[in-house]
Amino acid sequence: LKRQRHAHAKELFQKVLDIHPEHEKTLYLLGDILKTAHDYVGAAEYFERLVRLDSTGMDGHVSLAQCYEEMKQYSRAAHMYSLALQQVPGRSDVTYFLGRVHYLAKQYTEAIIYLERVPDTDACALDARI
Repeated sequence: LKRQRHAHAKELFQKVLDIHPEHEKTLYLLGDILKTAHDYVGAAEYFERLVRLDSTGMDGHVSLAQCYEEMKQYSRAAHMYSLALQQVPGRSDVTYFLGRVHYLAKQYTEAIIYLERVPDTDACALDARI
């Protein structure tokens, strides 16, 4: 049932894009549907379009970075997380994500720099310290 709803929503959102190809919220929602379905390549295409249209929108950058991370494109993911942190400095979740992607890329020095910045009171702190 959930897949049917996602397919129907995808179809409706695509109709919106046919009329208004630069509708940012629709691009985000389509990307999110595909990301939820583990279609990271398809999701990245929508998030890339969104980031080109709205270079200051942190959600698009983070979602695109997550897709790149899932596709093991760690340098691209790190770049997107860095851009998101420039827009909203001090976001501990994005700081953690950036540290994690450096760790996955075996860039341990960079990973430590970001993971140590995650406050002890943050929900990500335990993962950052492991």
